[in-house]
Amino acid sequence: MVWSCSEATVSAPDEARALEALKTVQSIPAKDLDQLVTDEIGQSLLGVFAAMARAMGPDDDRQETARKVHLMVLAYLMRGELDSAPKKSPAKKQK
Repeated sequence: MVWSCSEATVSAPDEARALEALKTVQSIPAKDLDQLVTDEIGQSLLGVFAAMARAMGPDDDRQETARKVHLMVLAYLMRGELDSAPKKSPAKKQK
């Protein structure tokens, strides 16, 4: 599936690239993750994530809302990782 957003065409990553991005983001030390959140996401977008999390679970406690925000942060960073990683050409089938 290909979609267009802000004049950029994006293709869905294959499973291997998605898993690689997940592993890369999961391996970021907590201190560096905090800095990435500050530098790349910022308070405005964190506020949007928090509002979305509260909208998804208006009766959730703070801890559950924080988990949802954390998931959104990781997804955002994964997308950045996917955008910056070189795309591999699909493997050619051998006959």
